[in-house]
Amino acid sequence: MSTRTVRHANTLPLIASLLSLTASAALSETYPYFEHKAWTVTVGTHDDGDLYCASSTSNKQGEKFNIMFDGNRTAIIFVVDSRHWNGSFKDDVKIDIDYEQWTATDADFRETDNPDANGVYFHRNDMHNFGSFVDHLFEGNAIALKNKRGDQSLATWSLAGSAATLTKLAECGETVKAGSSQSGYGAHTNSGYGSEP
Repeated sequence: MSTRTVRHANTLPLIASLLSLTASAALSETYPYFEHKAWTVTVGTHDDGDLYCASSTSNKQGEKFNIMFDGNRTAIIFVVDSRHWNGSFKDDVKIDIDYEQWTATDADFRETDNPDANGVYFHRNDMHNFGSFVDHLFEGNAIALKNKRGDQSLATWSLAGSAATLTKLAECGETVKAGSSQSGYGAHTNSGYGSEP
């Protein structure tokens, strides 16, 4: 796995201040951490106050491709139009990056009254060889979410700018995982969240 090094710049005060705030109350806001091309990385909190980092990009249809990292697990979230399915259920999905394909088993298909919550959700442990998948996210041109058979594309996104964004996501996630200790800063690689458990 290739190494992509980034240097910390003006992010420690943000993380440290959020950590101190979450000790007393959960936050509802998200805070910008990094922007590049069509991608953003933000810092936010779960309902229980735990911090997370998330990267997001949108396609021309406004459908989102999100990766969330909270130091314990990596969640992949495709927020797409639920017209492709009915109801909420679990099923396998195929994900193509250029000419390579992966399967996420028992992904959550959600259809709710909130269009922003409709989508397909899975975690790193739902996919075999997740590290290889992340490597291709760094290096690929486009990603496509497909149905279980792989013969219907549900949504596609450009991966332009993904390498710089995912490097920052790993940096952000490792910082959250390390807490307020400055020893967690410095050089980070995508292996922090892309390697196999």
